[in-house]
Amino acid sequence: MPPRDLRMDTQPHDRMTRICDRLIEGFESDYEKLDEDKMIIFISDDHRSGIVIHGFEGDNPDEATGEAIGALFVHMQAMFAAVGKQLTSGPIQQSAPDLN
Repeated sequence: MPPRDLRMDTQPHDRMTRICDRLIEGFESDYEKLDEDKMIIFISDDHRSGIVIHGFEGDNPDEATGEAIGALFVHMQAMFAAVGKQLTSGPIQQSAPDLN
């Protein structure tokens, strides 16, 4: 089943992203925050979920998202390791190869 209401935006557009925006404001105003600090916020309820990235940079949104995905994967590996598991990944072929 494809994701519902999938979107990428630079402005809050619903209750969850408005909450995330306020969390970012607190993060940015924290006296211990350094310029190179970044954050990924996950938020969900019983019906929806969302993710907001902040501080990840690139020449375009895809590059910033790619940087955030890499950071997320490193953190997920650490979470798995903390409970004695190993997280690995591999390529998944999403379309048939061109045989011509």
